Amino acid sequence: MTELNTFARKAKGRKLYASITLCAFGVLSAAVWGWQHYSTVSEKTLTPLVVQNNLQIDLNTPDVLIDSDSLSQLPKDLLTIPFLHDVLSEDFVFYYQHNPDRLGIEGSLRRIVYEHDLTLQDKLLTSLLDQPAEAALWHDKKGRLSHYMVLIQRSGLSKLLEPVLFAATSDRQLSKTEISGIRINSETVPVYALSYNGNRSLLFATYHDNMLIFSSSDMLFKGEEQDATATSIARGLLSGEQHWNTQFGLNARVPSATGKQQVRQRIVVNANLLGFGYQRLIPAFAGVRFDMDAGGWHSWLALNDKSASEDTSFDFAPLWSVMPSGASFCVAVPYSHGIAEQMLSQLSANSQELNGLLDGAGGLCWYENSRLQSPLFIGNINGGAEQAQLPAMLFENAIGARESNAPQGRMPVKKTQSGSATIWQREVSSRYGQYPAAKSASPEQLMSPAFFRVSLAIQDKTVAFSLDDTLVNNALQTLNKTRPPMADVIPDGNFVPLYINPQGMAKLLRRETLESLPKNAEPVFFNAAQTLLMPKIDALAAQPRYVMMLAQPEPGDAWQWLPVSWKAL
Repeated sequence: MTELNTFARKAKGRKLYASITLCAFGVLSAAVWGWQHYSTVSEKTLTPLVVQNNLQIDLNTPDVLIDSDSLSQLPKDLLTIPFLHDVLSEDFVFYYQHNPDRLGIEGSLRRIVYEHDLTLQDKLLTSLLDQPAEAALWHDKKGRLSHYMVLIQRSGLSKLLEPVLFAATSDRQLSKTEISGIRINSETVPVYALSYNGNRSLLFATYHDNMLIFSSSDMLFKGEEQDATATSIARGLLSGEQHWNTQFGLNARVPSATGKQQVRQRIVVNANLLGFGYQRLIPAFAGVRFDMDAGGWHSWLALNDKSASEDTSFDFAPLWSVMPSGASFCVAVPYSHGIAEQMLSQLSANSQELNGLLDGAGGLCWYENSRLQSPLFIGNINGGAEQAQLPAMLFENAIGARESNAPQGRMPVKKTQSGSATIWQREVSSRYGQYPAAKSASPEQLMSPAFFRVSLAIQDKTVAFSLDDTLVNNALQTLNKTRPPMADVIPDGNFVPLYINPQGMAKLLRRETLESLPKNAEPVFFNAAQTLLMPKIDALAAQPRYVMMLAQPEPGDAWQWLPVSWKAL
């Protein structure tokens, strides 16, 4: 074992309990995939990242917060949602109950209890996870929720763990670290490290009836010094502060056993995670929340304050009237005028030309006959012919790959006219491209065996863009009333930001899965997908279509929680 101080400073983040992360994120990804957010100041510029530690994350605002009566019951409670029960089945619960991380931690604790002849219950970890707890998770550089803090509250916790902590003086897997900056009421709270499954580890500290578990000492350190802000957050959590609920504009969830509140499970997802890095373009949305009480699960969507929403439109009806029908999954979002126009300002010296250039809302739809990487974007331009050229200039400058044999380094942009629509296209090499190189006008100039025919079209004030030129053509047909719009299936008179067609999603996912796992090249993974994944996709295909409907959005203070209803079509 390495020196304790090296371990304390350099230990990397690991997953404590994969069920906490994956079961929550799985349902949230399916339900609210497209919702995005970015917190802005009044000028609509990018707020600098609050760096509190070596992990480059802000401990004040987790990507996911789970506030639970019992973390171990969360997978079962998620299956009370009919949609998830049919798609995931009981295997979902079985998997997380037998997750390698959980079994590894439990095995390490059992060994400690046995070798040190401690008088403790056999299922110590299960007992801890059956208590009220808060789990906060952050994504790493690869987008995985691998960083965590878990606060467990249990009556008599200190007395329960006292024998285990005593064993830390002489155990090979449990040790006391040299982190000494957590002080509460003049008392120094020790931090312990537990290693499990060979190369994994977690750290924890206890104070009275609270236990704080976290994935890495780097959460508390900036450089080689312990960070004051991060340590203050840890100190407050151990003292019983409801820190994260306050950050999300929520009152603390009172355990149902008290009778004061019947919420048993709460899952909050920050739009920082859902935005996939693009939330700065649509700052009105802050996140989503799911609560479970005696009546089942309920959904909310949060808005940011007026400064992020005052120039946005929540009227999505015009968007659905021009979006082509047959979509598998759609999301509509209001624009952030300031951010989008700031990007376009590089193309125009006259900033007055950009005021209000983007109008209304924008939408993304995925289609079963296309690919996951090539959704269709539809938006609106508010301006004359000169302003309409700015998206074309952005297309010219930003779209394209470096082609080794192309005379100008990139393939040329082809501009055509179709009725009142102007279309710009550029062939872009990519191994994921939808067309083989042989279908290119100049195949010898492409650097990959496949390519996209990236397309941008503007007709009147409507903009259509996609890596798949077929989808842009479909959008133009919808504008010309020769193809039905999504408005034919989406209810009128409601704020509908989300549409889900499980049958179309299943077809899209099945094709993407099989194409990424060729039977001859990946026989093991192909057989595993056929056995384990395809039955789930078949169950998904049997589900009805859904839309998400919002109450009337009225921007005010930050983190306004609007009730969400789900309607089967």
